[in-house]
Amino acid sequence: MSSSNGVAAGEINAIKSTLLDYGALGAVMSGTGSAVFGLFPDRASAENAWRALHKNYRECFCTETIDRLEV
Repeated sequence: MSSSNGVAAGEINAIKSTLLDYGALGAVMSGTGSAVFGLFPDRASAENAWRALHKNYRECFCTETIDRLEV
C-alpha cells in the first residue's frame, strides 16, 4: 500500500515512529499524504528528530508555530 505520493505505508509509519522516539507529543500524516509531521515540547527535541530524519530525507524541515499576534 502506498500513499498518494508513492511512499510505502511502512515507511510513513517508520517516520512517525522516529518522530515519537525523539520526543514528539504526536506524529501524523497530513490528509493528502504530502507531509508527515510531529509536534514537540521543545526546540531541542525537534532539532534532534530533524537531524535523525534529514540523513535519509532531503525535504525535512524544522519549523516553529507562531502566535497570531506575531504575524
